[in-house]
Amino acid sequence: MFEKSFNQMSLVLDTMSELVAYQDNEHKLIYVNRASAESVGKTPEELVGKYCYEIWGDGKTVCQDCPVERALRSAEPQTGYIQSPDGRSWMIKGYPVKNDKGEIIGAMEVTLDITEIENLKKKMSEADRSYKFIVDNISDIVFQQDKNLKITYVSPSVEKLTGYSVEEIMNM
Repeated sequence: MFEKSFNQMSLVLDTMSELVAYQDNEHKLIYVNRASAESVGKTPEELVGKYCYEIWGDGKTVCQDCPVERALRSAEPQTGYIQSPDGRSWMIKGYPVKNDKGEIIGAMEVTLDITEIENLKKKMSEADRSYKFIVDNISDIVFQQDKNLKITYVSPSVEKLTGYSVEEIMNM
């Protein structure tokens, strides 16, 4: 019965794109889903028995501010963001696993590769800075209003063309 339940659980977890790993209190991997293994070009069997930081960290010690380590210490779920040595960005959630006596016996780690999202944020930020530079330096007045017609932005050229400061226009 246990083996059938375990196989069913593995099938379910292997359908996920998130990396899922169960580890003991020392961060030794007990179970990893297929996505976890594929993230480093290995099979799940090759990862089980290794320490998580050997696979995804520096190979020597628990990652700095590790959400799984925090979950093990606090007995509460924890979330964190880490950049791996290969430059990928990860959102990691750590969940303490307790036995029927309430003792922490390990932790579940659920990780999502957010590299694309972080790269898009950087591109959007760069585009926003570029747009703001252009708008702030254009000789015409550029302004933005919210749905209540309150001015939420006005370009610095307003002062030269109207004699009113940006602050005065914003407070009208």
